[in-house]
Amino acid sequence: MGEKYHWSFNDNVMLRNTIFPQGFSAPESTLPTAAFDASSDWESSYDLVYCGPQDFTEPNKVAYGSLTLGATFSGDRVRLTVNSIRQTGQHFRKEREFLTTAFDCNRDALWSLKDPSSWQLAAETRNVQSAPAAPSRNYTLKGSLKNGKLWKKGKTGRAYVYRQLEMGVPVVASWALLAAVQSMPRDRRFPFSYFEDLERFSAGHSIAFLEEFEAEFGGRKVMIHGYTHKGPGIIPSYYWVDDSGRLLIARFGLSMLVYNAKPLIDSQPAKAW
Repeated sequence: MGEKYHWSFNDNVMLRNTIFPQGFSAPESTLPTAAFDASSDWESSYDLVYCGPQDFTEPNKVAYGSLTLGATFSGDRVRLTVNSIRQTGQHFRKEREFLTTAFDCNRDALWSLKDPSSWQLAAETRNVQSAPAAPSRNYTLKGSLKNGKLWKKGKTGRAYVYRQLEMGVPVVASWALLAAVQSMPRDRRFPFSYFEDLERFSAGHSIAFLEEFEAEFGGRKVMIHGYTHKGPGIIPSYYWVDDSGRLLIARFGLSMLVYNAKPLIDSQPAKAW
């Protein structure tokens, strides 16, 4: 890749020679070609890949998880469903964490959390090399937004106020931001409070349009449009969409989400290596 690309595409050999050739630049490219409308019901899937300096060559070492997002629109709200799979670092060959949740967002530029609304995260760790896959650990986390307050339920099942929100400042879940950039205006900066994984709250965040350029994947030239997200508690993150608005790539330091309608890491057992 040439120097015209932003560093989040072109900062090391690992990214250029390993990740994209296994994805967008592969002989059977994973770059989507179907039409996309960010304002109608949709579902998108991504590989979660490691894009650090180590020269891994095996696909099942590069990709260590997947993410599927689904949006259902209804009136002034949109229901966002999340299904995430991650291989664990401790038992990479056999253990995966499966996380699911769904929550309601406003139909605004940021897909901010709906007030009132509630949600539940359910996560379990399974040994995917056993049949059937049996959970070894699991947990649930319940929360809600009501009257400008974020609530959580502790181990006792009793709800408590987690945060009193600043009036007029939207609260945006990390997964919702992935969806929001697909239709976000490019003429202004958006301030918000960040609710990472519906668990960790951090005020003082913002997102704004960054730049655009033409990239080539698998012999196809694609116009890429980028946004940058900054704020306390995170390193700058980058989101890249195509002309239709579909999110193709999100970069978070040493991790990256890369669009793939058939993710490499799914519910099946990991390949032996």
